[in-house]
Amino acid sequence: MPRNMLAPPAQNALVTMDEDGNINYPVTPIFSRFAPQPEASGYQATGNAVLARLLKGIDATISMPRQALMGRQTTPDDAMGFAGAAMTGGMPFGPVGEGVLGSSAVNLFNKAKLDRLKVPEYKSREKLIEMPIRDFLALADKGFDEQKAKNVKAVLASGKQFDDIPFLGVDRNGRVDSHEGRHRAMALLEQGYETMPVRIKHSDIRWSEQSDPKRFDYVKDWPIFLQAQSEASNPNFKIPFPILREYANAPYSAD
Repeated sequence: MPRNMLAPPAQNALVTMDEDGNINYPVTPIFSRFAPQPEASGYQATGNAVLARLLKGIDATISMPRQALMGRQTTPDDAMGFAGAAMTGGMPFGPVGEGVLGSSAVNLFNKAKLDRLKVPEYKSREKLIEMPIRDFLALADKGFDEQKAKNVKAVLASGKQFDDIPFLGVDRNGRVDSHEGRHRAMALLEQGYETMPVRIKHSDIRWSEQSDPKRFDYVKDWPIFLQAQSEASNPNFKIPFPILREYANAPYSAD
């Protein structure tokens, strides 16, 4: 069944951040609306409550990032199953907001800069990729600045493009150590976009030099994972490294 049939955009869903900097995604009731009413007593009431929580967990699970559904979330919650994690509050992901569910936000960024970054320059450490917005937010340090959020919304309301492209800086151990673009990512996710262009700036990889093992800057041991920043909501969050060696110098595409 198509994803948008399971988890349609919530009509008034907003991506919010609490005072501790944790990102929260509202969950639209899809299956949980069929949960039994709590008027019963005794064992029946207990059973009804468990069923209600299970259905709520399924609602949250079907709208998680596809990386989590593929088992890429490396936390203790994995052993419980994703529905169980959602039931216990371990996975806050829910449906995105109104708009263009499933699409890229590429057209909202400066086209000239995207074109310049389409193919890595000679010995550049910067590579442009298309990344799920929720992955970006999970990998970046948590935090919120009200003025920055207002500025981002003003750009979106004006119809102008964002001038700078978000980035993740990555150290030699595969951990994100810097980023830019968190407020743009939150605003885009709220509007219903699922992916956006992101620059990967790796301290050890010169992207143009990875096709020939004889080259001086060839990286023998290719990264396996990309791990979240130390101050992210979950510093242990990892995804498989998003760029295969054979595509190190390949042109960027939003498809």
